[in-house]
Amino acid sequence: MYPSLPYPGYSWSMNHHMGVATKRNLQALVWAAERFRQSDDPAYDINNYFIANNVFTSNIRADTGQPEGWRDYQQIASELGLIFSTKKQRNITPTPLGTAFIEEIVSFEEVVTLQALRYQYPNGHRTTISPALRKQLAETKYPGIRSLTELQAITGVRIRPAILVWKVLRELQLRGERDVLNLREVQLFLLPCIKHEDTLLAVNAIITSRQTKTNLNIPFRANRDIQEWFSFLLATPLFDGNKSRNYQIKISNFGISCAGEVDVICQNLENAETFWMPDAQEESSNISWYEEFGSIDLSINLIPRQESEMQGNNFDIEDDERQLLGNTIQVINLRPFNPANLFPEQQPQNTFEKQNTTSISYDANFSIEQHTLHDKMIVIIANVCHQNGGQVFDDPQSVDLLVGFENHEFMIEVKSVTPRNFAKRLRLALGQLLHYDYLRSLNSQVPRRKVVALTAYVPSNSWCIPFLNSYLDFDLLTLGKRGLRVNSSFDLTRRLFTITNTQTSLFDNLS
Repeated sequence: MYPSLPYPGYSWSMNHHMGVATKRNLQALVWAAERFRQSDDPAYDINNYFIANNVFTSNIRADTGQPEGWRDYQQIASELGLIFSTKKQRNITPTPLGTAFIEEIVSFEEVVTLQALRYQYPNGHRTTISPALRKQLAETKYPGIRSLTELQAITGVRIRPAILVWKVLRELQLRGERDVLNLREVQLFLLPCIKHEDTLLAVNAIITSRQTKTNLNIPFRANRDIQEWFSFLLATPLFDGNKSRNYQIKISNFGISCAGEVDVICQNLENAETFWMPDAQEESSNISWYEEFGSIDLSINLIPRQESEMQGNNFDIEDDERQLLGNTIQVINLRPFNPANLFPEQQPQNTFEKQNTTSISYDANFSIEQHTLHDKMIVIIANVCHQNGGQVFDDPQSVDLLVGFENHEFMIEVKSVTPRNFAKRLRLALGQLLHYDYLRSLNSQVPRRKVVALTAYVPSNSWCIPFLNSYLDFDLLTLGKRGLRVNSSFDLTRRLFTITNTQTSLFDNLS
């Protein structure tokens, strides 16, 4: 007997605008969120930006006559973990991954593929129980359940649909079967799989259904959600298919070419320990979902780059590398740290007049010039050090931060990293710190610690932690899934960089 749904009305709930999540639209959406998030009226400015640049339809509200594109489409960005949901956190706040995306540290293809593979049920974004579902649950043992997240957690749902689809298609290939899935097969045989151990059960059921031409009844009409999942998967380079009539999906030629690498990613993400689970104490907000899903996790590899991605882009060179290529730094000139030097465009500003908004268009060079993820990490560290009594300095030509604390100096080099460039950027940071430490030693005999700071989540079993802490006696700061993490054997380092005044999120209210 094929397994039934875990509860009446179970579905892979998904934003019903995923079909418009193209590269251009997603870039514009997240760029506008970052650009206007601190204006007097962000929604007004973002909506006018959309209209002026023909990004989304105006979506004029009947009651106010005002455009509401931001209200309608922002959920795409939060669904993909690129911004925190404004329903959970009032201020518009891009996640580390969202910031890296508009900086082109990670490409569109990498973002949608990574997030498709990581997206799971339960999650902290799909939490609301609809009136229709609430009515269905009234006849079950879950009538008083508080949220969809809690319901899925207690019914044993632990599934990543993209990985399930990939694994089923791969198994069909290996068995010499027709390696295509249609909407009906996904709904009948994949949707009831609530854990990845059910994958072979789904494959066997599909093969039997095809051989016997069994016409099974669909127990629950989840077509719209699964259609959106088709749109989501087809936005990645791993899948091909069509949405014209029967909705069919298969692994693309590119997916076949890198199947071994994707298999490894999927195998790691099937592990139950990699699943985010709700915390009863934060059930009302689930902010940790966005911190985790929106992180750059160095334990999850990125897919290989396509040739089309590399044309006209250089994802692996940062401003500090270009600077090193062209100049020889001979002296460190410290100044008191002021975040306004990094984010002058984010100071309080008046709402843009409508006629001026039309002149603002998406510019890919904006993110490359600003390096916002790198700079936000600097501000996060500086804020923590200020709170803990440190004296914070920087030098725009050399060291990112130098902090004086209890008769010690802490020299900090920040690096924006992805799984692809991690080793290269780490080596660059080590060389820079040694160079800057030598230059600083010419003018200061105060004991000094060298600190590498990475704008990503580093798993606790990573080789780089003992390499830095034990072998080199360097300190490590990372942008953890739920806070700034400190790895050091030195007590003073831990005291200086430990957050004592926790904000709603790391990136909220930086300026």
